[in-house]
Amino acid sequence: MATALSRPMARRTRYEANVCVLLRRDRRWLLTVRGPHVAYAPGMIGMVGGHVEPVAGTGVLERTARREAREETGLDLTAVPLSYLSSGLYLGRDDQPVLTVTYAGELPVGPEPRLADPDELTAVGWWTAAALATADNCPDWLPPLLTAADHLLDGLGRS
Repeated sequence: MATALSRPMARRTRYEANVCVLLRRDRRWLLTVRGPHVAYAPGMIGMVGGHVEPVAGTGVLERTARREAREETGLDLTAVPLSYLSSGLYLGRDDQPVLTVTYAGELPVGPEPRLADPDELTAVGWWTAAALATADNCPDWLPPLLTAADHLLDGLGRS
C-alpha cells in the first residue's frame, strides 16, 4: 500500500509573484507609464509595483509594495497604512503564471513622486478616473480596480 509520502509527487505549477500598490491623494491615483522596452505591457499605464524578492520574515508582500514605491517613485511609504485590495493571475513571459497582489493606500500630503526608475518607466504621475477614460494606453482592467480601491479606502475612512 502506497502512502502519501511514498507516492511520486505531482508536478506543481510554480508562480512568479508581483505586488502592486494603488496610492490615492486628493481623489487622484499615482500611476506609471511602462517603458517601451519592458517585457510586459510596454507603453501602457500601470500600477506601482514589481516582483517579490526572496527575503525571510513576515510581511513580505507589504514590504515589497513599499520597496517598489521607493524604487519607482522615490516615495517612502513607511508610515502609510496599506490595505489588501485584490489578487489576480495572468500569464507573463513564456506563459509563466504570475500572481499579482494589490494593496491600496491613501497618500498624505507631502513629497511629490518622481520618476526614479527610468529604465523601466517613462512617467510617474497622478491620474483621475476621467483622464483614464480617455487614455488610449489605459488597460481595460485598471478603471474597475481603481473603483474598487476607491470603495475600499472610502470605507476605511481614508478619503
